Amino acid sequence: MIDVLADPGQLAGFLPRLTELMAQRRLQIVIDNAESLLTEGGQWRDARWGQVVNALTAHTGLGRVILTSRRVHVGNTGLRAEVVDALSADEALLLARELPHIRALIDGEVPGVRSHLARRLARRALDVAQGHPKLLELAEGQASNPERLAQLVAAGGQAWRARGGLPDGFFTTGETTATATDYLYVLAAWTKEVTETLTSGEQSLFWFLCCLEEPDRTRSVLDANWAGLWHRLYRDGQVRVRRSR
Repeated sequence: MIDVLADPGQLAGFLPRLTELMAQRRLQIVIDNAESLLTEGGQWRDARWGQVVNALTAHTGLGRVILTSRRVHVGNTGLRAEVVDALSADEALLLARELPHIRALIDGEVPGVRSHLARRLARRALDVAQGHPKLLELAEGQASNPERLAQLVAAGGQAWRARGGLPDGFFTTGETTATATDYLYVLAAWTKEVTETLTSGEQSLFWFLCCLEEPDRTRSVLDANWAGLWHRLYRDGQVRVRRSR
């Protein structure tokens, strides 16, 4: 469809074909992290996304569409909202087995770390994460270095104590009693702990992106402003921002 996106008329002419395709074929399309495409009020930042999603869902045929988002989209009757809470203990363990560094800890296969200590660290990380997928991803990002992961887990434990203590029963009942506010507090503590491991330049870039208004977190805005900020902060050295996908 890339060739029809630039012209509104061509896009409008193509969308019925897209609806027909979804109705006739057993296809499943997943649009992950869709909140970046939505305003705080749940509207599409780019109207073309609304047209495409409407076309994907405007049928009663075989195709299916899944959007994952921290914001609920409003205005599309073809989408049904389902709230997904924290993972259960079993689901968290399944996810952990898919994360290579945490899996190595669980299996006791980390070089230089005794197996029972590696498993204990993995269990502590799972306990502190309390089924929150993003906390598990942050733990995975540090788990290649067990010492750094231990520091992250300690920071998480301290954050839970500030919230009244680590919730009991995650591994016994299989469910957590943590609230959304609890997770946000621990997530902030873990994020701060991870940023402490960055170089000063990397920290500055991270906080610069955090301070930008959400619609301005684009490559063009970064390219237009980062070099000037870098020279004001550091005055020397090469300005470099790695491009990602």
